[in-house]
Amino acid sequence: MKKIIKCFAIAAVILAAPACMNEAEESPMSFTHELTFTASRESVSPDTKTVRMDDGSTWWNASEEISVSYGSGTGGGSKFTSQNTTLQEIVEFSGSVTMSGSGKDFWAVYPYSQDNEFDGSSITTVIPDVQTGSECNFSGDVFPAMAKSNSNVFAFWNICGGIKFFVSRSDIKSVTFKGNGGEVLAGKVCVSFNSYGKPEVTRIIDGKSEVTLNAPADGTFKAGKYYYLTLLPASLDGGFTISFNTATERGSVVSNKTQSVKRSVFGVLKNIDSKVSAWETTWVEPKAVDLGLPSGLKWATFNVGASKPEEYGEFFAWGEIQPKNTYYWTTYKMCNGSNNTLTKYNTDSLMGNVDHLTVLNLEDDAAFANWGGEWRMPTKDDWAELFEKCTCTWTRDYNGTGIAGTVVSGKKTGFTNNSIFLPAAGNWCDTDILSNGDIGFYWSSSLNSEIPYHAYGVYFYLSYGDINYGDRAYGRPIRPVYGGFISVSSISLDKSTLEMNVDEVSQLTATISPSNATAKDVNWVSSNESVATVDETGLVSAKGAGSATIKAYGSSGVEASCTVMVKDSAPILYGPEYVDLGLSVKWATFNLGASKPEEFGGHFAWGDTETYFEESPSLSENPVWKQGKESGYSFKSYKWCNGDMYSLTKYNCDSSFGAVDYITILDIEDDATHVIWGDNWRIPTDAEWTELREKCNWRQTNINGAYGYLITSSINGNSIFLPFPDAWEGLKHYTPTSEKGGFYWSSTLYTLYPIGAFGVSFASGKPVRAFTARCHGFSIRPVWSEYVEVQSVSLNKTSLDLYPEESGQLSAIIRPLNATASDVIWVSSDESIATVDKNGNVTGVSAGTATITVYASNGLSAACKVTIKKDLSLPASVEAVDLGLPSGLKWATMNIGASAPEEYGEYFAWGETQPKTEYNWANYKFMLGTTYNEGFSKYVTDSSYGTVDNKTVLDPEDDAASVNWGGSWRMPTEEDWTELCRKCSWKWTSDYNGTGVAGSVVTSKIAGYTDKSIFIPAAGSYGMNGLINAGSKVSYWSSSLMDNTRDQVYHFYYISAYDGSSANRGGDSRYAGKPIRPVTR
Repeated sequence: MKKIIKCFAIAAVILAAPACMNEAEESPMSFTHELTFTASRESVSPDTKTVRMDDGSTWWNASEEISVSYGSGTGGGSKFTSQNTTLQEIVEFSGSVTMSGSGKDFWAVYPYSQDNEFDGSSITTVIPDVQTGSECNFSGDVFPAMAKSNSNVFAFWNICGGIKFFVSRSDIKSVTFKGNGGEVLAGKVCVSFNSYGKPEVTRIIDGKSEVTLNAPADGTFKAGKYYYLTLLPASLDGGFTISFNTATERGSVVSNKTQSVKRSVFGVLKNIDSKVSAWETTWVEPKAVDLGLPSGLKWATFNVGASKPEEYGEFFAWGEIQPKNTYYWTTYKMCNGSNNTLTKYNTDSLMGNVDHLTVLNLEDDAAFANWGGEWRMPTKDDWAELFEKCTCTWTRDYNGTGIAGTVVSGKKTGFTNNSIFLPAAGNWCDTDILSNGDIGFYWSSSLNSEIPYHAYGVYFYLSYGDINYGDRAYGRPIRPVYGGFISVSSISLDKSTLEMNVDEVSQLTATISPSNATAKDVNWVSSNESVATVDETGLVSAKGAGSATIKAYGSSGVEASCTVMVKDSAPILYGPEYVDLGLSVKWATFNLGASKPEEFGGHFAWGDTETYFEESPSLSENPVWKQGKESGYSFKSYKWCNGDMYSLTKYNCDSSFGAVDYITILDIEDDATHVIWGDNWRIPTDAEWTELREKCNWRQTNINGAYGYLITSSINGNSIFLPFPDAWEGLKHYTPTSEKGGFYWSSTLYTLYPIGAFGVSFASGKPVRAFTARCHGFSIRPVWSEYVEVQSVSLNKTSLDLYPEESGQLSAIIRPLNATASDVIWVSSDESIATVDKNGNVTGVSAGTATITVYASNGLSAACKVTIKKDLSLPASVEAVDLGLPSGLKWATMNIGASAPEEYGEYFAWGETQPKTEYNWANYKFMLGTTYNEGFSKYVTDSSYGTVDNKTVLDPEDDAASVNWGGSWRMPTEEDWTELCRKCSWKWTSDYNGTGVAGSVVTSKIAGYTDKSIFIPAAGSYGMNGLINAGSKVSYWSSSLMDNTRDQVYHFYYISAYDGSSANRGGDSRYAGKPIRPVTR
């Protein structure tokens, strides 16, 4: 593993060998120096096919760490971190190292560990005896290397070798390797460079003779996928033993042949588990104890991973289903390295991705994942019931085992003799088990929704026990319950809207469905706590004027919402008025937040219903920003994102900018005008601004010192005045001039760049349709008109078939017809297959299937499945060869999809007219299910396998030759193929006409036609595992169903071994992909 090091921050270079290294200037250094190291890695034996490159080279992952020391050092030396963000061959490491004196060597070890030590002539490091597998990769950081140098370049060399293996079973959880002679294969060792400059173990400090590789986080090794087990070099004179463990079985393979573990080489073992002669059952069936609880739940007699009540069993991080060696946030499955980067089960955007899941799904439940059936982890309420309805008795010595814990006995009459024992197993933090033997800690399946990086569980010691919560990343044991899991399917509220005055309270009630759901917890959330708050019972308290959405989340993440409108009890100081300009809407006489036509009014971010000031500033004063809005009108303060423009939470149609909902018009609860003025007041749409520009005369003027436009209707002569307003972008304030300035919002999103919204800009002095960032603070001129929301959207077609470069028109129908915003967005699921323009015109690009979805302005959608067919029409080069056959049939010179006789062409399932990439029962056209046992929808002669139609030859619409080539072309029947076999000679060739293509030359035996022939290439066929026998077997469909079978079809095949004879008739499954050779008359 060459890791090349050089001092100071310079560009990475590739050096062929250490002999090419430039010597560094020698100077005494006695202080801590910041250095940059450049590094590459020594290859391993190419025979091992390492995970990085096929040539054996091993590359660096992002942010890897090494230990560095100048001369000697302990405690891991100095930590240096690579600066690359992607996988690279050459990287730079940065860090600082203390350097005293001169003439010493630099030493380095990969990976960094506090266990690494340096004495100036060797290094000490630890090779773990328990490793975690990684598919087609080394086990985490377990592939150590070392280097030394007295110059500015280092070469790193691998310390270990190992084995590379794959298994045939898909349920194996761990693999253990040991030498039969007890050889040391891991542990703490001292390593030096030998006389050849390669690492060599010189002293064993704490040796381990067995090394275990646990399966990755998904729980088991994938069959057929390679995994790597790192071992110290050793000669295994007595051979080796490999043991395999599943959840219920154990098996071993023993080799008594002398073997060697060589440095930098991984010996390959394939399907090694298949050599196990006998598997031993290890599973102990847990018992479910009935403690007479009201819920009817029964509790297991021992923990997951145990086989007796007194055994601790395994420890699990919350939501993980496999144990491990380190329990901390850096190893936790459901975050990105810290407790504020949660990726699942989160209710707080400050803690990561929010999904409002508050109880573990079964796939993340360690009890269900390991035991199956009706077993699961207890919820917080299940634990509370256990402690409340049972008697808990602490013991230091359970049944003479010496194990401390709590005996839990039933209180209910008839169940007092029933009990379970909970051992005080402690909990696992980082690499240490704490409080074992003194305190019992156990997980529930319930999240702490208030602090979502915590989950609920229980703890107990002596006679005390209670519900508690702790870091999800820590390890606790799990005691399962038996009773199944019923997920929450829906949640509803007794009110969908709520009108309140400031300081009022109102109760919302949530209903969970089904009523017998396992976890009935409800998490209540307010979108704007300055307007309304909600407590854990659903009690809503009005705090300030405005609009807020109260949402209730069920434990499965389902939600229901109520829009709360809060009015200030103080009297309104002014009332808005509107002017009828003869347009589709009536326009207000002044801006939102103003009381006169010439006033600028308030500044609003798009979709926010409050200004960001505590008070309106004059142009010469600084504003007093509201709490949380100190960054001004920027995305850091914006309501509908998580701090930047790439984290939008609402109104988005581009996943590059956050969560996508395809809502393109402001919901009425997010319309500042409607929230503040009420009634039918709202923000104008982009179309309504366009109407104002196009159907009115605009003249610049000055009213009471305010510059702007007098807008006069061309229809009825009525007018309004629109001043040039001031504006805020972030913390910067822009004031208008006498000629230009300002921006007015519309309620319409800019869909091409959804961090922006449309409006009217006066930056150039003229009213121009424009878009700008939604977070900016601009003015609003309200309109008066009822807001009519879209209730449905539909398409004129739900499916569309096209060829590449062919176009088809889709039309969207919006209901009701008078909806305020009838704009739609068109989206293709795969633009490499089909594109769609803004008018719904769909164009085929390449063969395949895509979904075209149209979205209404409020996010409602309709979809059309578009199939782009491959153009397999009749080529001009095809000839119909008359072989003089009695039937008069003529055979094509090439296959469907080919352009020359030697080309294979396309492959078709029987009865399908287009090729595809996979061939199996699940995607076969005429299946009633996913296996042939479920029957077929057509060509059925047995009522056990569908509705009988007694069709045994393909209809023209299902005949690939008839559909694609047209005319009189069709697929040959079983009789047609039989005639060709009997009336022609078949001669195998491995090189047809110098093309290098193998197949059979079929020549007529009929007098007068013996000079006529066709070539049938050995194209093979497609099965469930892909293409087989290409180049060695001719296998072609007939159009005839096989007699007395439900799923077989006649096909004709020919291989080189039959040379000189005719093709054979056989049967094959309908789903198989085979070429087709058409016939005609």
